[in-house]
Amino acid sequence: MFCTALNYICMRILGEGPDGGQDKACARARKWILDHGSVTHIPSWGKTWLSEITGAFMKNCMLHYAAYRNIYPLWALAEYRRRVPFVDV
Repeated sequence: MFCTALNYICMRILGEGPDGGQDKACARARKWILDHGSVTHIPSWGKTWLSEITGAFMKNCMLHYAAYRNIYPLWALAEYRRRVPFVDV
């Protein structure tokens, strides 16, 4: 559960849409997570990791400063990738 949840979170932070990824990987991961009881079923160390490192497990669904500081650069790169067309040199 932890690895699937972590991969799903990373794909979403990096700019994949809810149904994005190769062969709709985000949709399949989300379905698997929900079918197996959601991220509340991961071990306590996994919940700590998700809440302190990514900020993704906070009950109010808000990012605290430490998480924002860690996530914003990835989000900014994903936004840049999405908005600037790729030119093969």
